Amino acid sequence: MWVECSIAVPEGISLAEKKQLSLGRIRVGIINSKECGEGRCKVFAMKKTAPGIYEIKLTAYGFSKDGNVIATEEKKTELRCEEMK
Repeated sequence: MWVECSIAVPEGISLAEKKQLSLGRIRVGIINSKECGEGRCKVFAMKKTAPGIYEIKLTAYGFSKDGNVIATEEKKTELRCEEMK
């Protein structure tokens, strides 16, 4: 199964370094049943972002060989933003 993941971040957090980008997608790759896959992406804080806890929404999509979505899974997780000194 081919797996991709969409990522949604709140305002003030971005998936791009120099501009606000709140929605993105990463390719996880091919995984077999009962396996776990992982993907990585960079997350940036904007200049006016206050330190705190921000909620991120992840949605994983599993695609069959013919390109149809056969599985989806949503998860919300927290991201801690700290001030760098």
